[in-house]
Amino acid sequence: MLLLAVWLRHTAETAAGPRYEGVSLGEWLRLAASENPRDRLTAELALGHIGPEALPTLIRAVEARDSWLWLQWQAMRMKVFKRPPRTSPRPALKRVAAGLLARLGPAASNAAPALLRWGARLDGDQFEAARALRAMGHAAAPSLVEALQARDPRLRLTAAQIADDPVFRPAAAALCPGLLKLMEGGSPEQRLAAIHALSVLCPDDRAVSARVAALLSPPDPRTVEAVLRALTTFGGLAGEFADRIEPFLAASEPQVRLAAAQALYALRPPAPEAVPVLIQLLRDPRYQWEAARTLGKMGTNAALAIEELLAQLERTPTHRPSRTPSFAALALQQISPLAVPRLVHLLEHPASEVRIQAAIALAGHGAAAAPAVPGLIRMLGAEDPEEQMTAAKTLGALGNTAREALPALERLARMETTQDVTVGHVRSAARSALTNIIADIAWKESGLNIRSADPTVLIHAKPPATRP
Repeated sequence: MLLLAVWLRHTAETAAGPRYEGVSLGEWLRLAASENPRDRLTAELALGHIGPEALPTLIRAVEARDSWLWLQWQAMRMKVFKRPPRTSPRPALKRVAAGLLARLGPAASNAAPALLRWGARLDGDQFEAARALRAMGHAAAPSLVEALQARDPRLRLTAAQIADDPVFRPAAAALCPGLLKLMEGGSPEQRLAAIHALSVLCPDDRAVSARVAALLSPPDPRTVEAVLRALTTFGGLAGEFADRIEPFLAASEPQVRLAAAQALYALRPPAPEAVPVLIQLLRDPRYQWEAARTLGKMGTNAALAIEELLAQLERTPTHRPSRTPSFAALALQQISPLAVPRLVHLLEHPASEVRIQAAIALAGHGAAAAPAVPGLIRMLGAEDPEEQMTAAKTLGALGNTAREALPALERLARMETTQDVTVGHVRSAARSALTNIIADIAWKESGLNIRSADPTVLIHAKPPATRP
């Protein structure tokens, strides 16, 4: 009897929904969640033609749970037949259904409540639920508003976490009251989710920024960090709270000091008091990337950090530095040209990795990096293709300043094809650099113009009557 009941339930589920190519939607969903790759591919192709008429079946699939009969059958398999219980197919079916709802977009907004409940369950999949709801966009906002007022705390938390997306900005006026209430009266997790969502949805609302800033008082590091990051998003709109941020530059938690330095620069640039804090954080592997990125944004205002960044550039090992530059090289690209003489000196460093990092850092300094051109030309003749490729890219970034490198770049651009793929990368970088340099020369001197498909060929032409 138990077997018969399970079989009847399975038959009813797989026969549910509209039919595509003679097969029910329920059966296509089952095949799409199959372990057989061929069945999954066939089902995905068929489900690509799904329309809004499948919505009721998809909602039922998202809401369905393992039945008592199925659980009893698994218990019988283990006790009577001594076989391990089978893994439930429900999670895979729900993910397939959520993916189809995401494909339907706003037309599937009736499924939003079911997706929110699924995402809030302990055995749910919040990522897939969020993806489908965000695909629905503004159409899912009423369900989010309702969920923010729900009694279930997990549902409120899930709604706040999902609302943290710019796609819901058109519904910010409806969502903000619930998020503010959650921020000021919810659990710690709810408060953090609401703070972040408000910074995304209401970046131009001064009243919201004031209520967020009011949470700087509690001595909870996680809340303070979240508030500081939210104020960074509000920027100058929250400038009146800059004085309240300064004390956190001396906080004991490094993540709070980092967030305070970023917020202070966003609210009251140039924020020179933030630079020493960021320099100190460059020595902490957990925060050095973010600290360097902030210093790079500060540009010439962060000139005090040059010495530490240069020291980090020499001592920080980097895997494949030409393609994954260190945090120090990327920051030195943006900070004051005062770093150029030291970077030029590092082009002669005995370690190839350091030379590559120095060349990457020089790429952002334009005409100020002219003294580096001879060293970069020498790097074009190195045995290491990674070094050649980096030098070529940097010379291309310098434009007209690197015109004396044209002969060396032309030789690399005409290299013969080999089995070594890195040779192709070097040749491609050299050709791109030639194009950039020649184009820049043409703009600056206007007696040169490019008329050939071959980037290594310069054609002299009359200057244009007018320049764009």
